[in-house]
Amino acid sequence: MTMAGLTRLVRPPAPFPPAAGLRRTAAALVLVALGVSALLLVGCGDDEVIVPAATTEQPVTLQVAGSGTAQPLIRLLAEAYEKDHPDVSFDFLPEMHSAGGIKGVSRGDFQIGLVSRPPKDEERALGLTYVVVSHDALALAANSAEVGVDNVTTEQVRAVYSGRITNWKELGGVNAEIVVLDRNEDESAKIILRQYVLGPREELTVTDRAVQLNQESDMVDGLVNTRYTFGYLSRGYIVSTGLDSTIHTLSLDGVTPTVDAVESGAYPMFRPLGVVIRPDAPEAVRRFVDYLQSDEARQIMRSSGFAPAPVAR
Repeated sequence: MTMAGLTRLVRPPAPFPPAAGLRRTAAALVLVALGVSALLLVGCGDDEVIVPAATTEQPVTLQVAGSGTAQPLIRLLAEAYEKDHPDVSFDFLPEMHSAGGIKGVSRGDFQIGLVSRPPKDEERALGLTYVVVSHDALALAANSAEVGVDNVTTEQVRAVYSGRITNWKELGGVNAEIVVLDRNEDESAKIILRQYVLGPREELTVTDRAVQLNQESDMVDGLVNTRYTFGYLSRGYIVSTGLDSTIHTLSLDGVTPTVDAVESGAYPMFRPLGVVIRPDAPEAVRRFVDYLQSDEARQIMRSSGFAPAPVAR
């Protein structure tokens, strides 16, 4: 419609007697308003006006807390998720172990709990939804390749942690004292190490020379900053952070803890990294948990050293 056409549409009507004129003028104004509204909504020919649809997505921040071991993986996937979902952001709270993640979600302190072990019976009774995201290899590692050792046997690891082997040269490496790094007995990493390598406490007592560490981050710091250390940690964390150029991952009984080795069963020593949420969790939480098992997320995990867990059907 041309401007001349619009002018003709809104030209005031001819004068009327006063009483009728007011009524007719008001009616004309109403018609003008309706006509202009119709022009804006429908348009004429090439002069169509496009009115953007109002957004229904409100910004939301999801709070996440729990296992420090699982946090690097979930943070990695959260960063990828945010790129395609700008209305969603994540607030990662300080580490508080798997038990703290489960209790916090149950109490409603935060929306997503991080775990590096399956919930215990009393924790399952809380009725939370538990989703395993990754089977993350627990890797044996040295401070650097300068120790001169690439592979250890199960029996050699037992000897190191019991104190029967104290020097790297006894493992075929350099002549240097081994600095043994260890975790508390109730930590998921230590539970897995005992299950697959060390055996139960009554069969092997860890040497008093071992340095006891509370968090996975403490183990990382120890391996990065102290020469000749021997420890164990997340293989996914080593790869995803680029620390594989610093921390020296050791093969166990000739098997390297790669994603393929975990998925094939050749390397069985892994931890189930996952999340817990309330069954009545908001839609934004449930969408993110669904994403954690998506093909895109699984590809990110594989390229970052984390073996994706099988998806429950």
